[in-house]
Amino acid sequence: MTQTSSSSTGAHDYVIVGAGSAGAVLAARLTEDPGVRVLLLEAGPEAEADEISIPAAFPSLFKTRWDWNYTTTEQKQLHNRRAYWPRMKALGGCSSMNAMIYIRGNRADYDSWRDQYGAVGWGYDDVLPYFKRAERWQGEHSEHHEMGGKVSGRHPKKERRDPRREPACQNRAGDEPCHDQAGGFAEHLLENDRRRGAQSHSHSDFASPFDNEVRQHAWS
Repeated sequence: MTQTSSSSTGAHDYVIVGAGSAGAVLAARLTEDPGVRVLLLEAGPEAEADEISIPAAFPSLFKTRWDWNYTTTEQKQLHNRRAYWPRMKALGGCSSMNAMIYIRGNRADYDSWRDQYGAVGWGYDDVLPYFKRAERWQGEHSEHHEMGGKVSGRHPKKERRDPRREPACQNRAGDEPCHDQAGGFAEHLLENDRRRGAQSHSHSDFASPFDNEVRQHAWS
């Protein structure tokens, strides 16, 4: 077990088990309060492998020491086959094993959770402010994006877009063009602009700025 911050002395107000996509974010949010001390625990090591930060290198992490190497249960839709299910074992969790693509859920799914299943507060208009709050958008100003968050994203370059996908998206969702992310079908690239194009993950975006603070200690 190694410590990634400067000190482990004293009591903590919160203990978070798992420094992954949720844990790192929660630790960062909690330590925005200067009176709060957080202990962040992670089973894996620091996300220091080159393959974690190099775009498109993430498949080389599969079935290595960085991977929990899970398989699913038998899947009826796959004729009862089991599927390989890569899960990252490092600070940042599965967000450290990503393809730099950010896709929100579709509006209709969120609205169905609210309207059909009674999940009050989970409609698309309810969760959109939280999506926007997390973003550090690197494109034109839009009602669907904001620039003050920690997750850096941008549209794929126009020459890399498949023109066949836009009308299909619009026809299905009934929304504005997909690259405006109105209905949740668009894809955006995640790029940590503070790290010169390296892949973004939750620990680099949220927890790393606090690693040298005595109020948060990340153990892995």
